[in-house]
Amino acid sequence: MANVKIKAGKLRHQVIIQQLTEVDDGQGGFTESWDKLSTEYMSIQPTTGRFGFTEQFFAGQIKPGITHLGVMRFRADVTEKMRILFGAKVLDIKGLRDVDQIGRKLELTLEERR
Repeated sequence: MANVKIKAGKLRHQVIIQQLTEVDDGQGGFTESWDKLSTEYMSIQPTTGRFGFTEQFFAGQIKPGITHLGVMRFRADVTEKMRILFGAKVLDIKGLRDVDQIGRKLELTLEERR
């Protein structure tokens, strides 16, 4: 089994994990709001600028793709429907991976909103 321990010094970026909630508007509808789930420490690194990994060519336009990779201690409640606030950046969670499937380390693929 691979070593999946995370040294505290590697998790140097403080971020806020937010989840989308629906609030009743009192008229039969709802409004959406982003609420804080937790504050966590992560390692966040920008991805390389290789075409095809960070961008996709679709319908004659270049669309952004995965822009950052994040690593944090495992949390079972984090989903792809959430987002990360990292300073002034808003990062949508596009993918999650429980490293070695033992519930210790969570890798996130993230896309910066533009």
